[in-house]
Amino acid sequence: DMRGPLYTALVKQATSLTLFHVRELLETQGISTLLSFLDKISRNPDEKTSYRRLKQDPSFMSILKKAEELRQEDHPKVKELVGIVRKQVEGASSSKVLVFTQYRDTASHLVEKLSNVPNLRVARFVGQTSKEEDIGLSQKEQAQILSEYRDGNLNVLVATCIAEEGLDIPDVDLVVFYEPIPSEIRYIQRKGRTGRRRVGKAIVLLAEDTVDVAYQMASLRRVEKMRRT
Repeated sequence: DMRGPLYTALVKQATSLTLFHVRELLETQGISTLLSFLDKISRNPDEKTSYRRLKQDPSFMSILKKAEELRQEDHPKVKELVGIVRKQVEGASSSKVLVFTQYRDTASHLVEKLSNVPNLRVARFVGQTSKEEDIGLSQKEQAQILSEYRDGNLNVLVATCIAEEGLDIPDVDLVVFYEPIPSEIRYIQRKGRTGRRRVGKAIVLLAEDTVDVAYQMASLRRVEKMRRT
């Protein structure tokens, strides 16, 4: 009967993938997003067997405690992003900036940081689905945000993948990827939000020696393959 050993192996694999995700969040997103994920494991240990195993491990509490101690430490990307967006708006006050990130928790953190910068009028733009305590935006709320962005009442949107396609988002002057994505289609869609009717710019933020670099290289290779085809 292999069900016992197979189940044990699957649980260990799931736990390993969860730990890999923890490391990826720390290296590419920062303490704030990592803490949100660790809190989820703490609050919902029964959601997944891998979560329960991790919470029972003494090392997990050590990681959580250390992350709490470093809560105020920002990822270097945050400072870089703030500088890039500030420079763009200072150079052209009518500029519109679109910042993409994979995670809603990161989007919330970036909105908080960018909102402290003079002359930046920032909004978070996410999908309609609610995820645990994170309430999504209704269609009406999305339309209102886009209207204010189009009219200039907002000049920076921090968005998840919802802004990649399909919505009537006006042409923007600067697109910033907070992290790269390995999909060539999504890479092109994101870049395509700028440079439609006037010169635009896209910037991708990478954390050295992390999966960021691998994802960026994978995306560029696939884009080049599409061009050759």
